[in-house]
Amino acid sequence: EHNEYQISKLDLEMERDLKECRRLEPESYEFRLLQLEVTEANNKLKQYKINLRQVQKERNSYLRLIKEFNESPQGKYKDGRLLIEVLNDDAICEELEYEHWTYRMAKQTALDWIAYGRPGIGNMDAVFQMEGEQQEQVLKLALELFARNEMRVKRLTDEVNEKIQKGLPPSPGAQLLEITEKENVHNIQGRNTPRITEHDPANW
Repeated sequence: EHNEYQISKLDLEMERDLKECRRLEPESYEFRLLQLEVTEANNKLKQYKINLRQVQKERNSYLRLIKEFNESPQGKYKDGRLLIEVLNDDAICEELEYEHWTYRMAKQTALDWIAYGRPGIGNMDAVFQMEGEQQEQVLKLALELFARNEMRVKRLTDEVNEKIQKGLPPSPGAQLLEITEKENVHNIQGRNTPRITEHDPANW
């Protein structure tokens, strides 16, 4: 609204000043001063129009995100109503907040287990401030996330080890990080009898 107001105001001021310029002698001080004012107003007008386009672009982005969220499963309550339509219901808000903190603390606790092998003091302190049933929900979900991730890592590790043992070419990402020098594989093979790969890396 501010940008639109300034654009309209500057348009009127420029119209007024240009009309006044037509009444003045081109060599007069008044004419030259008004020309400076018109130039300055025109520069401001361009900037306000740029600002207005940016604001409109951001607003349209927010509206698009809201529309996409409302049309997604995450944007609807379990009875099918849009979340934005149930936010005035205190009971539903408490339920959603309960779910939010359960999932959030479970994720944070699971990340501690993944990174350090045990939950951190800060996250466990937050969990202990919850009521008993929610504590168990958090820890149970955190353990499930941790266990499933460990199983996934083991599966992926087995797949990568098998690929290396077969002497298959490294992935583009590994090549990009420069951790797959062929000389390193040759050195590894030289320390093992028989060599650990089925195919010679020289043929990559």
